[in-house]
Amino acid sequence: MKSAQSAKKDRHLVIVVKGEQGGAQVVAVNEAITFKKKGSDVLIVTGPVGTFVQNECLRNDLSYIQVPSLRRSYNPLNAFFSFFDIRKIIKCIEPT
Repeated sequence: MKSAQSAKKDRHLVIVVKGEQGGAQVVAVNEAITFKKKGSDVLIVTGPVGTFVQNECLRNDLSYIQVPSLRRSYNPLNAFFSFFDIRKIIKCIEPT
């Protein structure tokens, strides 16, 4: 009999600041697809810029959340808000 710990699914959180097509975004989506094929729960978090990641998530049946405060910026206040937004997400999904 499997223990409760071993029966628990792996959870992965993938964070991509920009959602537009680029090398990091392609790698992140490919990794998320690989994790899902192995039976893990996957959530991709992306910023408001670009639609490539969102379109790929919809096409590959991946869960995603768009966080408006998550953006490449030199504004420390924006970084502060995005930190707490991501922290809320992590507390909700408890990734492994």
